[in-house]
Amino acid sequence: IIFALILIFFLWTLASFAITLLMKEEALSRLFPDTDEITSENIVATEEKIAAIKQALGGKLTHILKGKEAQEINQQKEFTFYFGKKEKNLIGTALIIDEPGKWGPIKFIVRVSPEGKIEAVSVMAYKETRGRPIAAQNFLRQFVGKTLNDPLRLHKDIQGISGATISSEAACFVMKKALLLYKELVQK
Repeated sequence: IIFALILIFFLWTLASFAITLLMKEEALSRLFPDTDEITSENIVATEEKIAAIKQALGGKLTHILKGKEAQEINQQKEFTFYFGKKEKNLIGTALIIDEPGKWGPIKFIVRVSPEGKIEAVSVMAYKETRGRPIAAQNFLRQFVGKTLNDPLRLHKDIQGISGATISSEAACFVMKKALLLYKELVQK
């Protein structure tokens, strides 16, 4: 019985800690290896823009609405965009987006081309146990080249991770959200 209690405590401890894979500076340099300057700008979305983004995402800014963290994200109006430039020309825009997973937040960074196409994706941190494979490049590579014209849905154009449906759905949701935020708040 003592062994069982120790095992349960160990598994609970593993599930309760977030894993950080990339810090912001490392994530930005990984997504913008071809730039000589990265700038950032906080953009506050108008009520109209938020309403348009939410409508395109099914009425919400998170794929799940349970929990305090999801409610906070769903109320978000300010977003930080990172602009990668080479010889003063914009070559891409990145966003860092937190999305609720089954066990806690998943932090993604998504690079979007000036034309509105996903160019690169990384998972910066997560607190998932079964959803850890979503941080693997063989899963994330599926999003590269996607635009708002693509479904960005499991079993349509994205293959999910077996046993990690919520994490896989969160990734799909974040990619669509990143493209919409870029289109509505940055793209001219």
